[in-house]
Amino acid sequence: MVCCCCEVEGVRVVRRIISEGSVWMNNIVVTGFLLVAWMTIAVAEEPAPATIALVIDDVGYLLAPGLRAIALPGPLAYSVLPHTPYAVSLAEAAHRAGKEVMLHLPMEPREGLSLGPGGLLHTMNHLELSQTLRTDLALIPHIRGVNNHMGSLLTQQSEAMAWVMADIKSHEGLFFIDSRTTAATVALDAAQKAGLSATRRDLFLDNVSQPAAIRVQFARLVALARLQGTALGIAHPRPATLQMLEDLLPRLPALGVRLRPVSETVARRAANPTLLQRYNPYGPLPGAEGIFDTEK
Repeated sequence: MVCCCCEVEGVRVVRRIISEGSVWMNNIVVTGFLLVAWMTIAVAEEPAPATIALVIDDVGYLLAPGLRAIALPGPLAYSVLPHTPYAVSLAEAAHRAGKEVMLHLPMEPREGLSLGPGGLLHTMNHLELSQTLRTDLALIPHIRGVNNHMGSLLTQQSEAMAWVMADIKSHEGLFFIDSRTTAATVALDAAQKAGLSATRRDLFLDNVSQPAAIRVQFARLVALARLQGTALGIAHPRPATLQMLEDLLPRLPALGVRLRPVSETVARRAANPTLLQRYNPYGPLPGAEGIFDTEK
């Protein structure tokens, strides 16, 4: 038989253990909460790696340069012109290589440049634009997105762009990139209003088709990616361009820059407009000089 005093003392001990245990458990909970909060802040403060995306335009006219472009390392996209001799074979080759295929949609330019077949003209009505677009899309297999070929006249036409973007939207899953062949383009605005996943290019790499000039432009693309998080460039399957990309693309990891799929970059920029050209790609770009030796 346990005496009353022992029983009371036992109750006190049990209560003290429970009380101290509660404090101990509370300390664990608080410490855990603080640890989770610190980790959340640390993750939030860690900057996302800079990324670039590259589109190779004007694919379809020549087989050998097209295949050489497809052999470039990394997830580049290849924008194929409809009605060209090697459009289908190069689109199939790019798809087999795990690369993304786009339609390089011909649009009417301001200057008297030869647009080629399958072009969209400002004189076309909605039905004619839709039929031409539908035919162009049907000619190229494995299309993931669309960007304009030329188009300095048509991309200024608000009504035509609204029609075209609504038609692209009707083909589920496609994205759009405004090649920005004119500063007066309304193509991106029309695409966004149509609900497309869309963005615009930042730089052409080879408007001047000389190795030193292409190297400078590629350095500017890297600098732009570091400054604003992403950068999207357009290039062409020209000998000097392919030579430079074969040399420069493998250097990106050492520069802390990742090459990412174009579709991923478009989606990321469409969801976060602050990633879209915070800096003027035509003006001075901090950090662009010295990234590559432009003398080689």
